Amino acid sequence: CSGTIFTGTEGPPGTWTDSVLLETGVNISAFGEDVSGALYATALNGTLYRFMPTTPPAASVNDVTAVEGDSGSTNATFVVSLNHSAGQTVSVDFATGGGTASAGTDYTSQSGTLTFGPTAAARAISVPVLGDLLDENDETFQVTLSNPSGVSLGDAQGLGTIQDNDPLP
Repeated sequence: CSGTIFTGTEGPPGTWTDSVLLETGVNISAFGEDVSGALYATALNGTLYRFMPTTPPAASVNDVTAVEGDSGSTNATFVVSLNHSAGQTVSVDFATGGGTASAGTDYTSQSGTLTFGPTAAARAISVPVLGDLLDENDETFQVTLSNPSGVSLGDAQGLGTIQDNDPLP
């Protein structure tokens, strides 16, 4: 209950070295974690404190593979995720482009802004992949993140692979 928070670093198996992480000036009586992974401390007087990261979260987008189909469209769903919640509303822009696939023929271009609330960790981007009856090589396109507001960019480019499902003529 001294208010000093320590951290432990593991050395050789079974050995630990402690060091002071933070001097709070508060008589801490307990720690807890909520379902979203946020860490809290309770003081002896009943006050609840939430630990907040000192760096902005990083936004990253994953890679996706989608089978094109013979007609209509199938969604290639990319997930843009933050490595920790921001504690405030943040945003990042996105746009499709590049690669060997052609917008309008192989996929439908998408662009916009993703907004994350204070506790949000992920948002989805659906890119329609257009079906056809042409035998062709697998093709690619990208989803690129830009113009971050309140976040930094981690892996700012996701690769979309369109798998051809048509047999050889």
